[in-house]
Amino acid sequence: MIENESSMPYLLTGAMTVGLAVLLLGVELGTEMGMHNAALAQPLQAVGGAVIVGGVLLLARYLDDLPDRDGGH
Repeated sequence: MIENESSMPYLLTGAMTVGLAVLLLGVELGTEMGMHNAALAQPLQAVGGAVIVGGVLLLARYLDDLPDRDGGH
């Protein structure tokens, strides 16, 4: 059994998945014809991309803060 297992990686992965879904929704709306879709597409793409980048950075920081498993050798 793993001691002190955190749910943080799962939460960050879920957030990045939602960010990807929002980004893809923005891309889909941007490829359809119509001015009202284009006005909504760019903000969705920006938000989706920001969530993905933020999730990757937070996951990297979380992994960097983990203690070494090799006992310091």
